[in-house]
Amino acid sequence: MLASNSNYTIFADERGALYVIDISEPNVLTQEDQIEIIQSSLKTSFYLYTRDNPEDKQQLFIDDLDSIKNSYFNPNNPTRFVTHGWKGNTDAGSAPLLIRDAYLSVGDYNVILIDWREAAGSLLYWKVVKSVPLVAEHVAELIDLLESNMNLNPATTRVVGHSLGAHVAGLAARFAKSEMAEVIALDPAKLLFDSKGPGERVDKSDAKAVQVIHTNAGRLGMEQEIGDSDFYPNGGTEQPGCGWIEIGCAHSRSFLYYAESIRNPTGFRAGEVFMGGPVIDSNAKGKYILQTNSEAPYALG
Repeated sequence: MLASNSNYTIFADERGALYVIDISEPNVLTQEDQIEIIQSSLKTSFYLYTRDNPEDKQQLFIDDLDSIKNSYFNPNNPTRFVTHGWKGNTDAGSAPLLIRDAYLSVGDYNVILIDWREAAGSLLYWKVVKSVPLVAEHVAELIDLLESNMNLNPATTRVVGHSLGAHVAGLAARFAKSEMAEVIALDPAKLLFDSKGPGERVDKSDAKAVQVIHTNAGRLGMEQEIGDSDFYPNGGTEQPGCGWIEIGCAHSRSFLYYAESIRNPTGFRAGEVFMGGPVIDSNAKGKYILQTNSEAPYALG
């Protein structure tokens, strides 16, 4: 049962659709709530795509090593884990598929999409927040399994997530046994995370390099500088072509900019460094402001 004092706010899914949600947490989690949170996180799925199977997914199972050994996973290629946010998935038109296509268009990668729709789909937002570290633990378990059995190279592995998925990405990298090369946090969700610290949300200590792209800072996304490099396109709060009211649109721009940057790694210039790209610009340290176009292609370079 929810707390008696309801606390309603607006939040958006990755497609920009807005919902009025109650974020009041129960004073005590019932056993039923705990079981539901655990079971929904256990339904997290992993889908591998490579240039050998750019559209035909291969599902990887943590408890079935043969599903991994018989897959197209190639340890000689960099690996990219990509995940969605609240009420998201890896279906057609989703942010993870957009990013998958960008990577496979520019090189040979193991792109593994993390689909946690069962946990992420609840309208009880607080339950989804409780699921985030559990989902991250499953991702870390797969990372460790790939490293120990398939020679995954942590030095060429990046974990990418949007909104709530940005926190999944950061925690997954943090929980893995080896230090991951990079985490990309795409407008990490603010709601119920802005008061959390490292180890509870994405943070620069999660990987060797952590880059955050803020596109709706202070509203749906976090405003704080929490990465090694924090980019604030167009100031980081409002995005051209979206309008002040369309916060869902601005929240979604983070993954649109990022996907475009993979194909155009020098397009999003901020002074002497570049935002996004297939690998993080090693010179990017600190806070950066840059401008974009109001429609695709968004990069000015």
